[in-house]
Amino acid sequence: MDQAALSSVEQWPHRLERAGVGAAALLVALSLVPSAGVQAQVYTVLDTAGAATPATTFSVAGSAGQVLGSAQFVGPQFTLTRRSVLTKIEALVNNCAVIIAGIPQCPNTLPLVVQIRRSINGAPDPRLLIAATPLTHDNDPLTVSMENAALDDVPLEPGTYFALFAPQQDSDAGLLLSNANGGTYQAGMTTIGVVTSTGSFADTNFVAVRIVAKNVHHLKKRDRDHEGR
Repeated sequence: MDQAALSSVEQWPHRLERAGVGAAALLVALSLVPSAGVQAQVYTVLDTAGAATPATTFSVAGSAGQVLGSAQFVGPQFTLTRRSVLTKIEALVNNCAVIIAGIPQCPNTLPLVVQIRRSINGAPDPRLLIAATPLTHDNDPLTVSMENAALDDVPLEPGTYFALFAPQQDSDAGLLLSNANGGTYQAGMTTIGVVTSTGSFADTNFVAVRIVAKNVHHLKKRDRDHEGR
């Protein structure tokens, strides 16, 4: 691991503590590395972004969505029917807490983060974080952009999960897009999860998110023995 990546990993336990998550959760994510030589098939797990593409942008003026803040993480529920890694997580988001008369009041923002949490009784697990990684960051407070991330080194077993979007620092806040251009663009409706400082719950709402996965298989014992020779 290079020095920049190591520095990033070292900073994560401090950031996750603000979400009520211990460093142990990060170690779980880092220890789950897929076996070499697995067969893979790419498939779409969730798509509520509709016609939006990676190049899609909207002005924050006329846009509305789910509020993201240090005390509220929001994102869709998704279900995996096979052991998979998430090769792409895309979301139309903006990261600026305050805009006054068209002038942003949000200096020094950091990229938003996507967190993967298990579903417990239909809501996100508010305590255990499986994995987290920063999204890309356009650093444009007046624009809603399609930001993305990948977690292709963290295999997830079949089950139901939530992909929640959150800021890295308390001073940041933004939105996960529901509609834009005064309603000309409308994201799809799906089950969403919300984690707050007091717990978690599920709801139904419009959010623009796309999740793509790749199935991975455990190596058979004879294949592992062959690789070890």
